[in-house]
Amino acid sequence: MKYKNSENQISNAEFALMEIILEKGEISGYDIDTLIEERGFRSWADIGTTSIYMGLDKLKKRGFAGGRLDLEKKGRGPLPRLYSLTDTGIRALRDAVYAALSSPGSRHSRFDLALAGIPILSKPEQIEALGRRRDGLNTVLISVERTYHAQGGEHLPLPARLLFEHSFSQLRNELDFIEKAITEIDREGGRDG
Repeated sequence: MKYKNSENQISNAEFALMEIILEKGEISGYDIDTLIEERGFRSWADIGTTSIYMGLDKLKKRGFAGGRLDLEKKGRGPLPRLYSLTDTGIRALRDAVYAALSSPGSRHSRFDLALAGIPILSKPEQIEALGRRRDGLNTVLISVERTYHAQGGEHLPLPARLLFEHSFSQLRNELDFIEKAITEIDREGGRDG
């Protein structure tokens, strides 16, 4: 399936919010905040309480989420708003997950968010997206290796060699992970289509 880099770009905070809303079906901002704390998202996805409520408001304004008052709430305080994703929101989330999984340039936190949301894609889509990332990372690795050799390779000053070695190590580790992930998805599966 072809996914576009959507004009409906979403921030990492919105990405995490949409994944949680999809997982729970319908959830309040307070419960989202609790889940983000429990799952440790704050530390690596840069999501604070204020950004949760601002993000929910943005998702609603963009038509990605809808909300209704929870009329069944008991106790003190105002009625909470329960959020759910719209069809447009689900499509935007699918696009974001696929794009982040397939792009070799996705930063670690964006890629991690996509891994958390991988069930939104079918098994073939998961394998295709990770295969694209693998192919892109191989291209980057070849380019970095060529640059290393063109600049003198082992004859470069130590700091330059260490920088190249660090890049090689990161790229190879990422490629190893992608291969393992593809193998596990293929073996264990998910939705077939």
